[in-house]
Amino acid sequence: RIKDMSTQIATASEEQSVVADDVNQRMVQIDAISAETMVGAAQIAETSRSLAELAERLHTVSAQFRA
Repeated sequence: RIKDMSTQIATASEEQSVVADDVNQRMVQIDAISAETMVGAAQIAETSRSLAELAERLHTVSAQFRA
């Protein structure tokens, strides 16, 4: 009986270890994806600023033709 319980505990511990490793790997993946998302967001912000500057320049140039 005690041997069976010890075996069950050992099996459960191994299963928990496998699950913990899987969770750890997924957290590492989430961290990497988050970093990529942050880089992408920064690039989008820079592109948006550039687009706003171009729109302002276009507005200025087109105003010269209307004058």
